[in-house]
Parts: sequence; structure tokens; C-alpha cells
Amino acid sequence: MQIQEAVQVEPEDESEKISREILLKRSEKRVQAITVLMLHCCSGLQHVQDTEDDDLGTQRVATDEKNAATNNTAG
Repeated sequence: MQIQEAVQVEPEDESEKISREILLKRSEKRVQAITVLMLHCCSGLQHVQDTEDDDLGTQRVATDEKNAATNNTAG
């Protein structure tokens, strides 16, 4: 069995090489833009989760205080 190595084919003319370089740069810019969008989405999700946790904590404290006040009044 013969093992073949991957060989990078060089473009035949200069215009093809320039075209590939332009496409590669565009691709890199797109990847960077998607990365920034992903970071914004993750940051927004984290903010929502933190806000929900804070709201739940505030509700628990208010409920506990209400229950304590009710127990003191009844007793």
C-alpha cells in the first residue's frame, strides 16, 4: 500500500494567486466578525442569567421577610 502526501498546488498565474489571497482575507474577516457576534451573544446570555439569579434572590429575601413578619404578628 502506497501512502500519498498532500501536495499544495501553486496557482499557475499571478492573477489566480492574488484572487485566492483576496478570498482568504475576506474569509478571515468573516471569521473575526462571527467571533465578535458569538462573544456578544454569550455576554448577553450571561447577563440575562445573572439578572434572573439576582431577581430570584430578591424575591426569596422579600418572601422570607414577609413570612417572618407574618409569624411575628401571629405569635
